[in-house]
Amino acid sequence: METCLIFTFHSPLQLSDYSFFDIGKKKPYFDEAHTHQRFKSNYKSIFKPAINGILDLLTRRDFKCSIYMSGTFLTALHRSEPTTMDKLKKLIHDGKVTILGGTSHESIASLFSKSLFQYQLIAHKKLIEQFFGVSPTILNNTENIHYNDLLTTIEECGYKALVTESLNWYLHGNSPYQVFKAPKHNVSILLNQSPTPVETAKENGLITRHIDPLLATYDNWKQHIVNIMKQSEQLITAEEALKKFKPTSTYSIPMPIGRKRPQVGISSFTENAMQKEVITKLLLMEKKIKEALNTNLLYELSKFTSGDYFLDMNYKTITATEKQPYDYYISMMNMLSDFEIKKINQLP
Repeated sequence: METCLIFTFHSPLQLSDYSFFDIGKKKPYFDEAHTHQRFKSNYKSIFKPAINGILDLLTRRDFKCSIYMSGTFLTALHRSEPTTMDKLKKLIHDGKVTILGGTSHESIASLFSKSLFQYQLIAHKKLIEQFFGVSPTILNNTENIHYNDLLTTIEECGYKALVTESLNWYLHGNSPYQVFKAPKHNVSILLNQSPTPVETAKENGLITRHIDPLLATYDNWKQHIVNIMKQSEQLITAEEALKKFKPTSTYSIPMPIGRKRPQVGISSFTENAMQKEVITKLLLMEKKIKEALNTNLLYELSKFTSGDYFLDMNYKTITATEKQPYDYYISMMNMLSDFEIKKINQLP
């Protein structure tokens, strides 16, 4: 059994507290000071040990991996740790690391707007090209969200493969330990696997596993990797997996699916009335922008589609203690109203 490890990194832009009385003023939508402070805190305690650990493992001849970093994380890392970016760039060009594409702001736009989703994909791809000098061809969408209707957009953005979740009822008896093909599109699919029993390692095939440093301590996941290396015949990058394992079976997904995480599923982003009202507002503004043929604003609008903001509006998933989901909802609606007044209502 060969294993493709994917390390994921994300740090969102922090939204400003936006009251009704801020509408029409010059208050920014994103709190730069809070964003920098949150990244700095998480980088010191979580991201730095994780990245240094990965860099250390990559000095071993038998260790290779794939890495996904959201656009907001890439930008913050570039500002704070340019030498780390240089090290990653060299490893990418040496073939030790495959850098995966995704969305610039860890957006969930793929659940409700293909246009906003496309702008997020393009923005993220440009950042990777700018920072690393390569163009990603394998997509790691936010939360590994995927369904068939996204394939045209994904293909148009230059992706030849994607990563999503392995679900038994869509496998139709096929082994998940292989590369699949998408229906009616020239796109391959890598399936993320849950932690797999030791005996599975004796099978022939491919295991793809995500490791998110935010969801586990460095010591825990490092030991997990050591165990994987003992079980696996070889660690390979996502790019190598596509070259070695040719797809024969189709993985057709008619409805949205995504990564399995404790307390967080696809419905967590769009299930309550507050989240749905924000989405409705976004779609109405998107329609006005398209009618005005001013698509430059679509990317600006897409920044509000970060999955973090929608989880903050859900009582089941919120982690912050200083505010309630309703507070985040009111603040978001005020920002969108301000955006509409200042930018969309000024369109010809």
